Amino acid sequence: MPQGGNIEYREEFRKIYSRYFRQIVQEDGFDIDVYPGNAKAAIYVPYLDFETEIDMLTELANHAIEEFNKSSSAYKYKFLYIEKVNYIMTKYREYFITVKVANLTLRTPMATFQIRAYKGPNAENIISLCRRKGEDVKAVNEVCSKMADLEAE
Repeated sequence: MPQGGNIEYREEFRKIYSRYFRQIVQEDGFDIDVYPGNAKAAIYVPYLDFETEIDMLTELANHAIEEFNKSSSAYKYKFLYIEKVNYIMTKYREYFITVKVANLTLRTPMATFQIRAYKGPNAENIISLCRRKGEDVKAVNEVCSKMADLEAE
């Protein structure tokens, strides 16, 4: 139960938590559209006022895209802006940043990237994931979809 939650709404909170945890698994911590509130189990938190740290988040995003460009021989991208941010508290605040980028190679409309990153102990940029949105999660989504179908039966 979230802090301040009324016990008589336990079943509603169970549904909220079920959807919350399913989204975490399906989206790897990105694209969570439901948040159960301040509770020990709710460790993935939407960062609604991320503009307060926009410079640091932009630095992380730029660094991630630059590293992605170095490792990818096909296309080159340029960071444009941050769309949304979630975070978890570990030893450091770890961010799940969804950004829009321009494809400089094809000069096509914007693409969406997902970046998991944080500032290290010496203020260095630590990037643990940088990918085009939708990559690497398709198989997980298929399994979760089958699980949801079983729950509905």
